[in-house]
Amino acid sequence: MTLKNIILSYVDKPHSTKNKKDLKNLLEQEKNITLLQDLGQEYFPDTEVSIPIYERILESG
Repeated sequence: MTLKNIILSYVDKPHSTKNKKDLKNLLEQEKNITLLQDLGQEYFPDTEVSIPIYERILESG
């Protein structure tokens, strides 16, 4: 699954531990900072998604 698909699955079922783990794993592997910035902006209202994305951006800096 792509990062975007995992995010969509997580947003649809935010209490799924598997989806949260998959999201974290894919974020750790993602090197495309522009993609992360775009996804962070798109999902900004959903802090369960946007905070881990922005944390990953800060780690890569």
